[in-house]
Amino acid sequence: MTAQKFLLLISFLFFYQITLAQDTQAESLFNNAATFMAAGKYQDALTDYQTIVDKYGDSGWADNALLEIGHFYRTTEKNEEEALAFYTKIKDHFPQSESAAAAYYFSSLIREKLALNREELDYAGNDLVRMTVLYPGSEWEADALFLMGKINYRLNHFQLARSYFQQLLLYYPQASFIPESFILRSKIAYLAGQKKLALDILSRMQTKYSFSDKVFNESTELARLIEKMSQARADYTLDRGFPASTPKTYKTPRIVQVDSNGLIGVIDNNGIHFLAKGQAIPAIQTNQKEAVEFCLTPDGSLALGSKRNVTLLKEGVSSLAPVAIDELKGVAIDNFGRYYILEARKRDVSLYDRKGTFLAKLDIERIKKIRCRGQELWVLGADGSSLIRYSEDLKNLGAAISLNKVKDFCFDSLGNLYVLYEKGAKLVILSREGKKKGEMDFRNGSYPLRLATSIAVDQSGFIYLVDSKGGAIYRFY
Repeated sequence: MTAQKFLLLISFLFFYQITLAQDTQAESLFNNAATFMAAGKYQDALTDYQTIVDKYGDSGWADNALLEIGHFYRTTEKNEEEALAFYTKIKDHFPQSESAAAAYYFSSLIREKLALNREELDYAGNDLVRMTVLYPGSEWEADALFLMGKINYRLNHFQLARSYFQQLLLYYPQASFIPESFILRSKIAYLAGQKKLALDILSRMQTKYSFSDKVFNESTELARLIEKMSQARADYTLDRGFPASTPKTYKTPRIVQVDSNGLIGVIDNNGIHFLAKGQAIPAIQTNQKEAVEFCLTPDGSLALGSKRNVTLLKEGVSSLAPVAIDELKGVAIDNFGRYYILEARKRDVSLYDRKGTFLAKLDIERIKKIRCRGQELWVLGADGSSLIRYSEDLKNLGAAISLNKVKDFCFDSLGNLYVLYEKGAKLVILSREGKKKGEMDFRNGSYPLRLATSIAVDQSGFIYLVDSKGGAIYRFY
């Protein structure tokens, strides 16, 4: 052996021993961090994980440490933006590591949730496509297929969304996301005009798959709504057992809204009231006397608009939205979590993103009411008769419908439209495409109210009407 080869061998053995020692030290720190994390000693755990990243970046444990830090911020701290930074470091610096596929998936999961517009949502989807190309057959492929389907559903790319859901069912029939994918496939079929197929999809899901109570309830409620809207004429029956229908239950009620779990919020002259079965009643962090109206958030929970702020209500917990408000007359939230604030003075609409950053004004005054359908803003104009649609960038899409003296309007979860008009004496139900599906006339003596002042629709398509004069809320199914 020549001297040069001997020196190369010695150098190799020396660096090998250093690498082995670093791997051993990094592994020891990683195990210590896991122990600290399990014991709730989070700061100690984070210190050890960060030491691995800083001192032993080439050890083979750094990517795992970054992944664990990301998981901590995402699941324990609920700080998804902080978590995203650590997942991104894995993608950028350890693309060949065993953690890379997970980092791509969780990055897109967070980006899908936090997306402020279609471009950011599209970015999350493109990252998932990269993941499936770079890491074929990874353990996160099933999760990625479902998320790609969900993202394309939100982008209204229904054919592509359906393709991803079908791939999920074909290659991963036992995946935990299967029931949720059936629900979205059913909605896609309905939106494509295939109402019978939509019901068949839900029926197959409930026959072949096990799932949580939440998913079962969601699928059952969706089936009820689709069945109702599949009829040539949708007829409704008064629910005489509904507790809020007793006259003088409320003092001049003004607003009713129902969240995706069936929590009913009512505003009357005495403040805010809730009806719920087995649910935690939200503790309101606002002056109840200043309550203006409820609206729904993208996840189907309630948001309360008061004169000075918007309060988000979810699972019994309330938190203030980050929007700065002079004086609020109305509020709507689109499926990107953006806030449309109807101002009390000019009755113009200001748009804010989820973080509370001002984006734009509609620059149309004397607006009466605002509602969101997905990414669209719907406005009741100054004439009190025209419902006008606006895109997410506030582009005027034209008048959707014109009815005399509109009192209130709302949408169900499939985008069908419900309008109180003739000052609340009549109700018309229109399909998403504008076809009349049903109507009620409260002046003909068939119903216990003559004028309705507010309307809401729950996940099953049940209609809730406010009778301000009678002090009651009536439900129709």
